[in-house]
Amino acid sequence: MSKENTTKRNDLFAICILATFFLLMVLLLYAYETYPIDDDWSYIWAVKNFFSTGQMKFTDWTAPSLVSQVWWGWIFSYLFGFSFESVRLSTLFISFIGLTFFYFLLRELGHGYSASLCITLLLLVNPCSFPLTFTFFTDIPFLSLLIIAAYFFFKGEKDDRDLFFLLGSIVSSLALLIRQNGLLIPIAVCIYLAVKEMDKKKAAKRGFLAIALPLITFAIFIYWLNVIHGQTAESFKHAHEIKENFLKPQLLLFKILWRPFVILEFIGFSLIPLSFACVSKLRSVEKGTSPLFILFMSSGILFFLFFEHVGLFPSIYQWADGFKFAFISEYGIRGIFNILILFFKLIDFASVFSITILVYLLIKQWPMLKEKFSAPSPFFLLLTIGLFQLLFLFVTRKWYSRYFITVLPFFLIVLLEGQKKEQTEKKIFLPLLFLFFLFSLVICQDFMAWNQTRWRAGKELLNEGIPAHTISAGFPWDCWYSYDYSKAHPLEITTQKGEVPWWIEDLTPAVDPAYVISNSPHLISDSSNRNYFQTDQYQVYKAYDYFSLFYLMKKRVYVLKRGERRESRFPGEIYFDFLKNLPLMEVKKKDGEDIRAGAVTIREVKKEALLQPLNTQATFRIALPRKPCFLKMNLGGLADHGAQEENGILFKILIDDALIENLEGIVGVMGAEHRNAFMKPRALFAKPRTFFIYYLKPSDQRWQETYLDFSHFSGKVIDLTFSVAAWPHPEEQSMVACWGEPVIVEER
Repeated sequence: MSKENTTKRNDLFAICILATFFLLMVLLLYAYETYPIDDDWSYIWAVKNFFSTGQMKFTDWTAPSLVSQVWWGWIFSYLFGFSFESVRLSTLFISFIGLTFFYFLLRELGHGYSASLCITLLLLVNPCSFPLTFTFFTDIPFLSLLIIAAYFFFKGEKDDRDLFFLLGSIVSSLALLIRQNGLLIPIAVCIYLAVKEMDKKKAAKRGFLAIALPLITFAIFIYWLNVIHGQTAESFKHAHEIKENFLKPQLLLFKILWRPFVILEFIGFSLIPLSFACVSKLRSVEKGTSPLFILFMSSGILFFLFFEHVGLFPSIYQWADGFKFAFISEYGIRGIFNILILFFKLIDFASVFSITILVYLLIKQWPMLKEKFSAPSPFFLLLTIGLFQLLFLFVTRKWYSRYFITVLPFFLIVLLEGQKKEQTEKKIFLPLLFLFFLFSLVICQDFMAWNQTRWRAGKELLNEGIPAHTISAGFPWDCWYSYDYSKAHPLEITTQKGEVPWWIEDLTPAVDPAYVISNSPHLISDSSNRNYFQTDQYQVYKAYDYFSLFYLMKKRVYVLKRGERRESRFPGEIYFDFLKNLPLMEVKKKDGEDIRAGAVTIREVKKEALLQPLNTQATFRIALPRKPCFLKMNLGGLADHGAQEENGILFKILIDDALIENLEGIVGVMGAEHRNAFMKPRALFAKPRTFFIYYLKPSDQRWQETYLDFSHFSGKVIDLTFSVAAWPHPEEQSMVACWGEPVIVEER
């Protein structure tokens, strides 16, 4: 048999192995009822809307460009009918295509079929990317198109064919219609062509082929988004934050200083089987000291300094939050044990140790890599594409660990080039790869079983005739069932007392959580230890069991029913009068009228009030009494003749208790732990939490007497912020919010 036929047979065998993995994943997908999870509700919503109406429409939560992904999901909905499973199936299919191209890219780079297959499987089954293939997040589709575009550009440069540059340009255009940073792919190619020593006319031609179509596509998309569709709230926030990086260089500098550590830690975790298989290469003894020993000690020092002492938030912990809290935007704690915390810390240390090994090997092979990835080389083209994706991670608004998977293929390419002449210990690599795969399967079963149980519980409530907007089951459920309702009823904003979930505040303000679906009978939730709706009393209404392979036990989802709401009033005396303590007030406002105290008459009832112009914040630092206490106030508004008649005033109270004064009352071991946590740099980024929301409708032309229980904060020092805005037209400036006779009353 000829060498060419053997190569084709080996490649076919490798693709069949890869296809087998995906067939198993399809079986897992259909083994459970699949429902939206976290952000992908917004992307599935866009597919559903496009499938049913033919209109491209995004929710306010959509930040990526998303258009290509909606088209892709529509194709599968057209073929199989719209369902959550069909759009997830589209993710699996695009992942298979992308990884197939990654395999052939490795083969083009000169790697054997078995090594290429193993590394491709590593990219598939690592626990950070594998669960994403069962969602409709943008991460996997974008990664797939990124790989395909890189493959075509590499082939075009290696084989000296313009056609591949055109194909790379088309795929790049599709990629930027999933995420805007897809535009960086052809930009990187153009920069490579500019620095390469070649015929300038030829370079200009290929640069035009690479960049022209993506630029036209990007311009059309920006016009469509801003002029025809309208910019979404999230896309505006992301664009504003990227601009802020350049207006405030210190912000960009801070990201450049710390994000490389969490990115490297993420890469170390994702490549543990490969790095641990390279341990045998470190056994040589130089001057009596083993490199393995030195790297192990270096890993320990780095882990302690950056993730324990300095307090950088590890990307692994973000990934692990799903197993402690069932993702970060849900209710209740699923079961956080000391042994689980130890497990995550061991993984974190293993990740640091892993990346330390890999970086050591890269340094060791630097002379060869420098020659391999020199400017005239096609390998340098791949390096440039990957480098631009890495740089983009330094300016993004958020840094979820899943964003980092875009740099994994390029890191692997560089690493494999350095190790091409050395054999990886397959006796170590293959068992670790299999364990990685099993671990990924376990965590996928865990979240799919949990999510199925949660949505089934919610659907049973709907079948009982309970309105959807009175059920809160976490971020994706609330938005899927109540986002449209809230948009259609902008004046229907439910009064919220107690800590308010961010998604209800920003996206579904019409939700009135009479029923809450939680992972525990208590509503303490997520990695920030939030305690939602703590002024309300909830009782267990129903409970549903599911089995988790991750915990190796049955877990429960609870339906909690809110008891009768009562005003937090009891006999007491005034402890703090805001109007008499105006010198304590710190004001955050736009240019305009100052916040002041004055007499206000509404419906012939006169009260002394804090007069606050719209879009301002007034903060008071208060030491609350140790006894139970509550805030008493009367809410009202004054409008000029020029005010829009349909506009009301949105009152909010924000509370920040992450203050050093609150550490003095905590003694013993807990006190020491709290002080250590508070002194870490990430504590500087703790934000106030919304504790009260009230919408004063235009028709409410009288004082609204309101009480807010502060007993939860008794004995603490808090920053209490009064915040006001116009709604539903936030740009309104011709109204004044009135906080009538605001006082804190303590129990006698």
